[in-house]
Amino acid sequence: MEKKFGYVRVSTKEQNTARQEELMKSLGVDEVYIDRLSGKDNDRPALRDMMKCAREGCTDPGLPEPTDQHERC
Repeated sequence: MEKKFGYVRVSTKEQNTARQEELMKSLGVDEVYIDRLSGKDNDRPALRDMMKCAREGCTDPGLPEPTDQHERC
């Protein structure tokens, strides 16, 4: 079965992502990547890492730890 990836972005480090993470979990998402930065910033490390993982497979131990506790890259 293919893994499902999810992405959440909030504008500040203070914003809570719990509701979005719960939604991802309810949708059966295996791994959630989160960026906490302004929408003006085009450099989104978690989005970039998620896309790399989706394209190439999750075999790089250097990828950031996803929030889901079930499986990790």
